[in-house]
Amino acid sequence: MYELLKAQEAVALIAEDEGHDFNPNHFEIAEWAFSKALDSVCPGVCMDADCATITSRCEPDADANWCHECEKNTVKSLGVLCWEL
Repeated sequence: MYELLKAQEAVALIAEDEGHDFNPNHFEIAEWAFSKALDSVCPGVCMDADCATITSRCEPDADANWCHECEKNTVKSLGVLCWEL
């Protein structure tokens, strides 16, 4: 069994990858995350804590996409993660 990232940790990884400081109480980050999440293609992250690879091409409703790094169905999109916050 592998340890999973929490939604807040995963959104922070994506935000930092795109050059933002993550603060869940900061309106601009929430606005950024939801605007990205509602696009037709959005970022996602592998939820396996040992991998945590970020991908830039996920469907907004993806909750078990394939991770090419760890080879598991553990990638969640920013869209799914925003609703889990």
